[in-house]
Amino acid sequence: PGLTLTTFETELYAIGDAGTDPNKQYERVSATDEAANRQKTLYFADGRLCGVILIGDLSEMDGLTQAVLERREKDKLSV
Repeated sequence: PGLTLTTFETELYAIGDAGTDPNKQYERVSATDEAANRQKTLYFADGRLCGVILIGDLSEMDGLTQAVLERREKDKLSV
């Protein structure tokens, strides 16, 4: 259900709603490790995970995909 792309030796994974609906209010939580060239951005709507973008390190892809599909509550995720 997500999109995976590898380009210029960088991997990207995206799933769900990445904060694009103008009728919703989102909370965005990002973590960046520039030395390792990786970034993780989580999008929450109504306190539930609705979208994820991973750049570089995709090791959390499976777990976060499941969390998006379940619309897991923010307090049940380690962000």
